[in-house]
Amino acid sequence: MCQVGKTVFTLPICLRKPKSPGYPLSDAKVYEYFNSFSTQNNLSKRTLIAMASFIAAAHITMLDWLKGAKDEKHLDGQGLLEHWHSVMESPGNHGLREAFFSKVVEKAEDFTKEATEISVSNSSVILCFNS
Repeated sequence: MCQVGKTVFTLPICLRKPKSPGYPLSDAKVYEYFNSFSTQNNLSKRTLIAMASFIAAAHITMLDWLKGAKDEKHLDGQGLLEHWHSVMESPGNHGLREAFFSKVVEKAEDFTKEATEISVSNSSVILCFNS
């Protein structure tokens, strides 16, 4: 995955158990987020809402971080790709990756709490919220 991220925007996530040996290092916040939901029924409504919430939160947070890098560092498309790859894949930047996923999980938890319904079809997932 590390090599793909040099040419394509990727969002690598390692769901390895925290503190277990190996590389890449665990994205502990993400592991803990998903581990907090039912392990008995992965298709429960609550679990589906959690997954959709995580994807939405990751998308929003990634866009915010990329817009920030574009504005602060005046990066173009290739520059943004290189910056993002460095944030996600450079061992020296693991603290940035942890900060990114902490923000994602925080938003996902908020979405999960606020979601009242989920609708799943062949091509889309719709989360419904109280207004």
